Amino acid sequence: MNAVAAAHPLCSVLPNPDVTAELSQVRPRINQVSEGCKHAISVQYVPKRVKRQDAATSDIIDAMTDTETENVAQSRRLRRAREHAGFETIRAAVEQFGWNYNTYKSHDNGKRGFKKRDAEDYAKAYGVTAGWLLTGENPPYWASDSGVSQTKISTRRIPILDWLAVERYLAYRSGTMGAIATAYADINTHPELGRRVFMLPVQGESMVAKPPVGGVSFHPGDAVVFDPDGDVKPGDFVLAKLNLLDEPIFRKYQVRGRDEAGELIFDLVPLNEDYPTERVGPNNPGKVLARLVRHVRNF
Repeated sequence: MNAVAAAHPLCSVLPNPDVTAELSQVRPRINQVSEGCKHAISVQYVPKRVKRQDAATSDIIDAMTDTETENVAQSRRLRRAREHAGFETIRAAVEQFGWNYNTYKSHDNGKRGFKKRDAEDYAKAYGVTAGWLLTGENPPYWASDSGVSQTKISTRRIPILDWLAVERYLAYRSGTMGAIATAYADINTHPELGRRVFMLPVQGESMVAKPPVGGVSFHPGDAVVFDPDGDVKPGDFVLAKLNLLDEPIFRKYQVRGRDEAGELIFDLVPLNEDYPTERVGPNNPGKVLARLVRHVRNF
């Protein structure tokens, strides 16, 4: 007998006693309500041997499970290293280091594992060891033995300014910046941030790179963090003020040399070729106010 009706206490339908011996060797599986008693259920008995997996199938499933677990563990360590290095999003990291977005994303979210070569690239970028990213061995001081940090990332509140208020902010001491800031943002403090850093919302499309240039782009709605202290190097993104303009401009800094009087000449280059490059010198006075230290994408 393959199926019997299991009786409900309120019904008169009883299991067939002839199948008692058979039931001791099989396992029940409930399918649906039977057509007899409204309380009864149809119970199908399936031999246990049908449900058993052969050894080869079991080994394959175990191997797949182990691989998935390893991928997830690697992705957690990679994601933790990225965030600790100050890159809040995957896109911010791949734009900084020139990695393939889809490949890195699959490593960061655990859909794919990564090998030694990738681990070495990521380790160099994030200041950790490839061994830790791959296996969890020798974790950095800020991470637990399992590769998942138990230490909360320290954050700092910085002012969000209006573009026209930047020079006033830089002229004030930190104790009075509250009168200038329009709002505040909490960001993590690694890498270390200078004492006078501030945030601006990106305006316009002068720093949106057009194809086929690609690469780094700063879109309207993104946020950029600037540090007015420290040295500015050729190739840095900077906030600069031209004497002929009321509002600062955000551009890439390129040194062109010095004039006869020894004054520095430099270009402020947009990423969007539809906007003009500004050459700063005796005929177009200006100065660099701050250099870019953080880019927060708005997705």
